[in-house]
Amino acid sequence: MNFFSGKHFVKTLFCGLIVALFSFVAEARFQLAEIKKTVAKTEMRLAGAQSFSAVNAQSGTIEWRVDRLETDETSSETVLIKDVATATGTKVTFNLPKISGKETVYQINARGKNFELTQNVQVFEPETASSFIFKSAGNPDVQCYIVVPKTLSPKTRIIVVMSGLNRNSDEYISSWTDWAARHDYIAVSPTFDEKNWGGSRGYNLGNVFTEDEGKGEMNARSKWSFTVVEGIHQKLRADFGIAAARFDIFGHSAGAQFVHRLMLFKPEAKVRFAIAANAGWFTLPDLNAAFSYGLKHPQLSFTKKNLLDWTRRPVILMRGTADTSRAGALRKTPEADAQGQNRFERAAFMFNRIKAVNSKTQWRLIDVPKVGHDQKLMALAAQDFLVKADRKK
Repeated sequence: MNFFSGKHFVKTLFCGLIVALFSFVAEARFQLAEIKKTVAKTEMRLAGAQSFSAVNAQSGTIEWRVDRLETDETSSETVLIKDVATATGTKVTFNLPKISGKETVYQINARGKNFELTQNVQVFEPETASSFIFKSAGNPDVQCYIVVPKTLSPKTRIIVVMSGLNRNSDEYISSWTDWAARHDYIAVSPTFDEKNWGGSRGYNLGNVFTEDEGKGEMNARSKWSFTVVEGIHQKLRADFGIAAARFDIFGHSAGAQFVHRLMLFKPEAKVRFAIAANAGWFTLPDLNAAFSYGLKHPQLSFTKKNLLDWTRRPVILMRGTADTSRAGALRKTPEADAQGQNRFERAAFMFNRIKAVNSKTQWRLIDVPKVGHDQKLMALAAQDFLVKADRKK
């Protein structure tokens, strides 16, 4: 009896030591995890007073340090300025100004007894056009011009503005700056520059193929300029904390070509309204016409169902009634001229081809009286459309 009691005591003691050992290891792992430096996601905020907090029962006194990264919006040269502000406490407020002409990112560093936290915050001057660089894996950087309303909140909407042939997004954003400020929109205009996204292949046609007019190989979807625009929206929505899952998109001229093709090649794109204004020519809903005027191509696999789904997307074709010139950059190939002699005629041709696929299409054709090939005046018409749409919510 005593023998077995002794064995039981030893066994109990051994088990106790094992449990204590595991507890020690678990505690050690917890301590290591707790003191490990944490890097929070980058946020986008309005410039000015911004508050931060770091509460940890074992942290003791929390010390804060703010550094600033300034990236020149023209040359892209970056300078790090350390210790622009310091503070102590669990909750602090810092003044974070936007530096004119610089992409301005603040590194907020908090250090306590058992933890260290770093958070990046990019700031924007309200109701003022500036820019930021969008980066995506395997792609060239894209400079994005942006205006953020002072009414910024989770209820704010996002409009993406696609520029024309000249890729002059800085000019296009100016057509949306005042309107966005007054109607609680973030407006962003990405620059798909000619060097990195050359010709109609890289921009108008979404960079789907490696060579012009559908020649070469098909690029990975991650390399499509269509996909990059989706990524820009996703970044803005996440970093600004926007509630609405869908965004609006407006494109003029070459940008209008981009918009109507985006809605075909990216049927999952979370677009509320796609406004294509004064497009020069179209990709038709035709499986027997060669790409890029139609969809016949050995590397494409569109079906009649895909075309029907396309007609159910919220696409608005806008055309200026005075956009009837054949001068300038208007494409004049036999295939393009078969769609009409000018942009005004070609919009109607495209709309009728869409209706032939689906008489109950969600597409709309809107005429803008007495307006020619003018992005500023077409932007006004698009803005009027969005205001009326928002009133119907």
